[in-house]
Amino acid sequence: MRISHKLGLSFTLFGLLLLGSALFAVEESESALKQAIGQRLQLLARTAAHEVAQTIGGREQELVALAAALDLTTVAATSSADYRSVDDATLAAIDSAWSSGATPAALIEALNHPLAQSLRRYMHTRAPAGHPLFAEIYLTNERGVVIATTGRTSDFLQADEAWYQRATANSGIWLGPMEFDASAHSRSVDLVLPLRLEGRLVGIVKAVLDLAAIQAIIESTEESERHRTLRLSLVDRDGYILFGTPSPTSSAPTESDHDLPAAAFAHHLPSWEAVTRNGLPISGAHPWLVRGQERMVALEAVKEPLLNQGWSLVAEIDGTEAFAPVADSRRRLLLGFVLIACVVAALGLLLTRQIARPLLVMSDAARRIGKGRLDTRLQVQGDDEIALLGTALNRMTEELKLATVSKEYVDSILGNMSDLLVMLATDGQIQVVNPAACQLLGYRADELVGQQVERICRTPFLADPQLTDLVLQGTITNLEHICLGRDGREIPVLFSLTVMRDIGHDLQGIVMVGVDISRRLNPQPFDTGAA
Repeated sequence: MRISHKLGLSFTLFGLLLLGSALFAVEESESALKQAIGQRLQLLARTAAHEVAQTIGGREQELVALAAALDLTTVAATSSADYRSVDDATLAAIDSAWSSGATPAALIEALNHPLAQSLRRYMHTRAPAGHPLFAEIYLTNERGVVIATTGRTSDFLQADEAWYQRATANSGIWLGPMEFDASAHSRSVDLVLPLRLEGRLVGIVKAVLDLAAIQAIIESTEESERHRTLRLSLVDRDGYILFGTPSPTSSAPTESDHDLPAAAFAHHLPSWEAVTRNGLPISGAHPWLVRGQERMVALEAVKEPLLNQGWSLVAEIDGTEAFAPVADSRRRLLLGFVLIACVVAALGLLLTRQIARPLLVMSDAARRIGKGRLDTRLQVQGDDEIALLGTALNRMTEELKLATVSKEYVDSILGNMSDLLVMLATDGQIQVVNPAACQLLGYRADELVGQQVERICRTPFLADPQLTDLVLQGTITNLEHICLGRDGREIPVLFSLTVMRDIGHDLQGIVMVGVDISRRLNPQPFDTGAA
């Protein structure tokens, strides 16, 4: 693999590492931002739920204080005593006339009772922030007869009403479920306080809470936040919206699947599944897909001692708006990564060119030098490692040129020698032969190089005892020996032998220089001694 490819691969891996780091940072930032958004949404739901509970609790305290201030227990006890002698038929006749829209004397008396006037003044003078404390208040005696009322009730006798029957079985104040008051065209909750004297029920005071204040809490909380899609809803235990703006995708219940009038509570919270498990609400913030659209939903239960209706405050915001900071953060991080990747790519390309191009030039120069073009030189710039390598290559070329000139000179000498020359390794293997030796013996150089010296000697040459003296003395002269030609001729040769040693004086080989003495008129028999 080329170094440019390796550098490219390295920068690619570095870029992938940067990409992985960027994606990890994006995921971590998204998680942190979503958590912060969820916490903020949960805080809004908790705050609104607390205000709703305080509003309901305040009404309870007001009713108890009102009953004590106006001594409603005594008034109810007196009325109960007065009505004990009245038979049921008479009461039924009055109730029938009352319900039919007539104006019986009992109605006039209840509306004009001094206590009724006090109750009306109380309702108007104690209205906080423009919202009445109660929509209606009336007092009954022990038989359910309306004694005093702030407005005309639907019946004169209340004894057959479910709230009345429940009140007779309870010793303390209790809160009824939310209902829709058809006459008032508003949502309302009954607050019922049984009045007992010495443990005996003498009457009941019923206050119909005006819940406009709850709607105001929801609206003011929504307006306080700068979120266009923020929606707060007060829902019952089944997820039906009691207060709040229904979503366009909300579904309406039927009479069979809900105990409240469908006309009044016609919308089911789409995100209810996000905040429930096994039908039970779960407090906390949850990201949720509502019909294909992501939303952040937070729920907080309305905790009030008397309010056991399972009400919850749900705050939700559209995912596009809620996670806008997340998307913006993702875009910025990815943009930063792209910019960094471009810078890294540019630097990588520049660095690759600065490193790979000189190396390619050096590689081409090395090939030219290997082909014998010893005049090749590199243009060296700078003082980095690549420049040092170029300088070293130039120096090597100079030295090689000098060595090549010396070798050519030596080869020229060897080629022009008339005497034969043979160079042996320490084991007797022929390393070099000159042209004179090849001509005399009838061999080509490549046929002798690598062969043992016995190939051209009649007797074992290196077994001669005088070689010991050669090793010790370094030189032997006038050594006669019979060489064998390729055609089997015996050729007497007079040799001079010299030992070659390296810098450490270790034996490297033997140089043999010989003269053909076959032209002597009377050649002497071969003698291993010196001439």
